[in-house]
Amino acid sequence: MAEFASVMAWLHILAVVVAIGGSAFALIFLRPRALALMEPPEAMRLMGAVQMRFRWAVWTALVAFVVTGVYLAWEFRGVTTVDALFDSSFGRTLLVKSLLALVLFAGALSVTLPFAWLGWARQRQLVILRTNLVVAAVIVLLATFMVRSGGLF
Repeated sequence: MAEFASVMAWLHILAVVVAIGGSAFALIFLRPRALALMEPPEAMRLMGAVQMRFRWAVWTALVAFVVTGVYLAWEFRGVTTVDALFDSSFGRTLLVKSLLALVLFAGALSVTLPFAWLGWARQRQLVILRTNLVVAAVIVLLATFMVRSGGLF
């Protein structure tokens, strides 16, 4: 059982690395260099192509976050009831982390789902992606408190 929990924790962390690392690379390194070295229309075509390919990794990571996170909280940490979310520092921190994850997921899906009614999100894509990176960093910080000291709140 401990081996399976370790594999689930590894998958959870791997999903974090792929989603946050890939997003940070594209936003902090690739986009500015593309805009500096290419004409804006060409740079935006490149960024659009990268996003189209990367969206599948992000969607897969979102599913992995949810599946592995629920498993780890339920089986490995004993969060089996709603009351457990409020009865311990770990549970309260998990609740805050989960709410922030919902914000992050909404932002990620709003800029990657190919629906016309989400055009408003694509027009604000840079703000949403920057916000998501900050939210992701806070989630990782909360996860660190959960693992090292059992929670923050």
